[in-house]
Amino acid sequence: MLEFVVVDDNLFFQLEIKKMIQNCMKRKNVSYQIFVYDDYTKGAYELTSKNKRNMRIYLLDTETPSKKIQDYVQKIRKYDFSSYMIGLGGEENLFLALRNMFTDYINYHQPQWKRKLKESIEFLLEYEVKREILRFIENDVQYTIHIDDIHFLERYKRKKTIIQTESCSYLISYTLEELKYKLPSYFVYKNPACIYNYNHLVISSASNVNDERTRNHQPQKGKRYSKKDRQKALYMYYSGISEEQIIRKFGMHINTLRIWIAKDKTYKYQKSEFENLNLQNQITTLHSKNMKLKMENQNLKREKIKADATCERFRKAVHILSESGDET
Repeated sequence: MLEFVVVDDNLFFQLEIKKMIQNCMKRKNVSYQIFVYDDYTKGAYELTSKNKRNMRIYLLDTETPSKKIQDYVQKIRKYDFSSYMIGLGGEENLFLALRNMFTDYINYHQPQWKRKLKESIEFLLEYEVKREILRFIENDVQYTIHIDDIHFLERYKRKKTIIQTESCSYLISYTLEELKYKLPSYFVYKNPACIYNYNHLVISSASNVNDERTRNHQPQKGKRYSKKDRQKALYMYYSGISEEQIIRKFGMHINTLRIWIAKDKTYKYQKSEFENLNLQNQITTLHSKNMKLKMENQNLKREKIKADATCERFRKAVHILSESGDET
């Protein structure tokens, strides 16, 4: 089932988007459901942790009153790397979409925004519905693999299977027998422990699944990584090095790297929020000090005015006394 999650505080845009989704899904033989929220409320947050096996397309407004889109995206991407996100809003929020790697971004203020949004949804539906996919959850993280990209599947231990693609491998808690029923006819047995994609005969080395390349991709069971390895892997990731190169270098599983990345991004976001809170506290403290100094300054001005008035009265009294002395 496909799920559409719409978050927008404008009722007009809500109705237009809902109508557009219904029109796009008319000719699709796929069940779907639409969830609509006025803002990033508790219900919208609860939805991110439910029914992870369903594919979702998020349509997120960047200009809601709460301004919590960044936090909402962090919540989604903590466990879900496969769902699509379409940002909606003005041009000034485009940087937010780029930073969070949205699938697309539609500017509400452009006259053709409806047509562009419709084209974007239809493209995602075409891409998602027509291509056969294999979706699974491992360590509370959802993964989606297009079946055409799989080179071979190999039994690992008793109840686990390695799925090998062009870029990396996945170790999942499913048996080879459970997965074979989800595969199309061009996947054939090479031996009882290996199923390979007939369309990737040239690329796949499934005739010898225990070659050096395969062993490098296989995760080492029970292997522990030091803090230094973790920091180095994250540094390589943020430097633009691909996930495939990182897992080859450290011999780790792709799930391990992605969990590190998700935790690091969450930590950085929480740290930035904490720093912002401290900054706000400092600003509040300085503001209160400034108000206190202003009050003290006003009190000093009043005292100065009183002192000046006293001096003036004293000066007049001295002047009167001096004049009366001269007359005598």
